Amino acid sequence: MDSAFVLKDRSDQELLDGIWAAIRRESENVAIVIAHLAEIDSRKLFLEDGCGSLKDYCMEVLHLSEDQAYTRIAVAKVAQKFPVVLEMLEDGLIHLTAVQRLGPSLTSDTHVAILEEATYKRLPPRSWNSRDSHHRRRGNGVRAPGVAGASEPSSSERRPAIIIKDSLLRRLKEVKKERFGAGKRQKKGMAAETSAEKPSRYIPKEIQKAVWERDQGQCTFVSRKGRECSARRFLEFHHIIPFAWRGETTVENLELRCRAHNAYEGELIFGKVRRGSKKRSLRGPTRFKTSATSSRPEQARERG
Repeated sequence: MDSAFVLKDRSDQELLDGIWAAIRRESENVAIVIAHLAEIDSRKLFLEDGCGSLKDYCMEVLHLSEDQAYTRIAVAKVAQKFPVVLEMLEDGLIHLTAVQRLGPSLTSDTHVAILEEATYKRLPPRSWNSRDSHHRRRGNGVRAPGVAGASEPSSSERRPAIIIKDSLLRRLKEVKKERFGAGKRQKKGMAAETSAEKPSRYIPKEIQKAVWERDQGQCTFVSRKGRECSARRFLEFHHIIPFAWRGETTVENLELRCRAHNAYEGELIFGKVRRGSKKRSLRGPTRFKTSATSSRPEQARERG
């Protein structure tokens, strides 16, 4: 065990001095973490690391709990607007929960006065009703006061992984049916558009379905470090070779991306073009490797 954790032989005064030193270090570290998160959010660096949001980055990469992530992200948003928050956190004048709670009421004219008023103070607890309604919306199994096991669901309520997986698969089928309109006829105008010689952005239903099934209804962005984006919501069809650069609307040239990563890759490709060159012609079978996915898109990737 680290000697810093062995305190039996320390005097009373050493313990009292030590706890204050530890608290100061903790406050400094908290402020540094918030500053990092604020800048990572500002630069959208979580996208490069294969995460569709800062929350996913905090939970999947930094391994914070959902509550930890939620609080720190909220405080980071406040710190982006009012940097004085970082100084107050570093000095231990205010805590994360206070900043999170006060954040929505802060303005450029009032933030200093409100934060100073909250210095070294504890905010009154939220009423049980508001807290419970919040948890019920998030579905974490909170029960009414006085009911046994209010803080956690009972063992009988815990769903086995296989049931959750089956539920997700059923939902995936429902989404596919809604998205691709199984059994519905293609509109005549759409069919005529696809048969025209002029390139079209329209993606036929059968191609959408094939891409969706191959990518299993999940964003396929992969970071340089090999991290796959876990997003299954707000999915869009991404042209590997951009449509604007004569990329074909085919199963082989399409992949699923979450909205955030689709926009991110567009900025990487077209941003560089605007700064560097006006040419948009392709040189051979170039693949725009903004994602570290397979260089042969025709191969279906197996996702665990």
